[in-house]
Amino acid sequence: MALKKPKVILSDVLENLEQKNYKKFCSALVDRDRNVKRNQVENKDFLDIANVMVNVYDKDTLKVAEELLREICCVKDANNLAEEAKKAGLHTSVPTVGPSPVTSDGKHFVDKHRRELINRVGNIGPILDELLDQEVLDNEAYNKINALPTNQEKVRELCTKYLNARMTKDIFYIILKKKEKFLIGELEGN
Repeated sequence: MALKKPKVILSDVLENLEQKNYKKFCSALVDRDRNVKRNQVENKDFLDIANVMVNVYDKDTLKVAEELLREICCVKDANNLAEEAKKAGLHTSVPTVGPSPVTSDGKHFVDKHRRELINRVGNIGPILDELLDQEVLDNEAYNKINALPTNQEKVRELCTKYLNARMTKDIFYIILKKKEKFLIGELEGN
């Protein structure tokens, strides 16, 4: 069986994105690089976007696509793209878990700063919504956490019962960087 080419791998991943994530991807693509014009992506299908990316990024197409997918919190899709690239012998050279949420002492950011996150995350609602969208939480867990009266109790429940795997912590970290960027920046020492 012939190995897949980058354009085929990318178009397969883009075709499977939900519409809202596809729009986010296209927007992130335009925002990333002045070589990609809005009219090249507006109202275009996944094949057109794959062509644009191959023309602009050439051998870095899959690397850029994976970075963009992680940036818009489509971690599973980014991992699928990386896996398909690896099968085809085309390494994307982006860590498969996204941004490095591991601190210098080897602990995961979420584990190291658990107490601060519990006490200081201000608006947990949109974070829970994204965790539901990313399938970190199912509807039952989402409703159970949302029923708790305070943000502190919600974050405590989330961290204690539902963020047990590295990937779930990574997704939570990515969402926190987007929704609570000043808090995360402070905790990271920026």
